[in-house]
Amino acid sequence: MKNIPIIGYQHIRDRAESQSVSVGEFERQIAYLKKRGYEFLSLDEYVALKCDTKSLESSRQRYVLILFEGAWRDFYTNAVPILQHYWAKVGVFIATEWIDEASKQEQQNPMGIQDANVAHNEAMLALSENPRSVVCTWEELARAKDFVSIGSMTHTYQLSNYVAKPWHEDLQLSKDLISQHLGVRTTHLLWPRGEYDATLLRTAKKMEFNAFYLKQTGLNLQDSVLEENSYYPMRDGLWHLKKFLFVCENSFRYKALKAFL
Repeated sequence: MKNIPIIGYQHIRDRAESQSVSVGEFERQIAYLKKRGYEFLSLDEYVALKCDTKSLESSRQRYVLILFEGAWRDFYTNAVPILQHYWAKVGVFIATEWIDEASKQEQQNPMGIQDANVAHNEAMLALSENPRSVVCTWEELARAKDFVSIGSMTHTYQLSNYVAKPWHEDLQLSKDLISQHLGVRTTHLLWPRGEYDATLLRTAKKMEFNAFYLKQTGLNLQDSVLEENSYYPMRDGLWHLKKFLFVCENSFRYKALKAFL
């Protein structure tokens, strides 16, 4: 059976850390996928294709889903121009509290905030003091809506410095804010830090989420199972992408070579 590979990114910037891929390498990876004939999918297109087993099995077309975690500032400043150039669709998962607070800060002080190129752990800390310096605003995400589809990472990412919310309220607020600001009723949820249980899954389904994403090793074969869509965290260097695509080409090769991922 065919696999639909999902590739995950966090930061696109020239910084030596595990969460970052350099700008030049990111462009080489996107260009390579384009040259090899991969079709870039939106989040909804991924779900439709994964569940439509007959058309995927009979098609010679290659497909890939690229997702971004967090909508960090460098996604907008560094990744978006490259994605526009190659017309590559991506899914972006957001913690809506981060985006909302950054957008409020932008309205209060539109000229006084500079982009921050700080380490990922420092960027996480900056979310409470200066979110505009490290994440996108609603307006910036709306500008990229032609090739960006939106998923949720919950509202608070369970890191709120404000009022902690029960899970069902947190998820509903996330859906409502995405709908209000971007006109999208998303059904896609990326679990914060990959942590969830059966109770949280039932709660999310009641909130009308139906596709769930985890940073883990695995294939996304054509079927109707959407509870654990596995994505591979991409690293700096084109050879990492080539290795991932080769190993995950089919089930037989994956079983034999997955230890090399």
